[in-house]
Amino acid sequence: ILLNGYLTYLLGELLGLSGIIALFTCAIIMGHYSYMNISEDAQRGTGLAFETVSYISEAFVFSYLGASVLSIHGEWLAVLMAFLLILGMPVIRGVMVYMLPLIYKLLGRKFLLTGKELKICWFSGMMRGVIAFALCLQINTKHKKFIMTIALVIVMVTTLIGSTFLQK
Repeated sequence: ILLNGYLTYLLGELLGLSGIIALFTCAIIMGHYSYMNISEDAQRGTGLAFETVSYISEAFVFSYLGASVLSIHGEWLAVLMAFLLILGMPVIRGVMVYMLPLIYKLLGRKFLLTGKELKICWFSGMMRGVIAFALCLQINTKHKKFIMTIALVIVMVTTLIGSTFLQK
């Protein structure tokens, strides 16, 4: 199962596509088909192995992000821009999440999600993950450091704020 996922990631990257999206797609398909076709002991072992790899990977990624904070010096315009984007993000996200239900209501149709579910959609879209920062590492432009600083600040702030709200 692990090698199949890795092969999918490599194939996506070799074809010039997103290896991460290929891996997500592979995980969804394998979670539905492959996982159910192995024994219970293999299911427990696979779950434990992936949980262990997940914790190790998460520790590595956040250590890398923490070390990347040291590269921010001298990019105060980028930090200011990141905080402006963070302040505008809740408003823009709210408009985008609540616009479709409003259109449905104006057309006289019933929207399937409740207000609480829409609020969860709004909040979950506020947190930006390390994938955004990883994609910034692949950009080749003279403004790469500026873009990386913005992404790093947004990821760090939204992760800290999001984890604070999720713990309550």
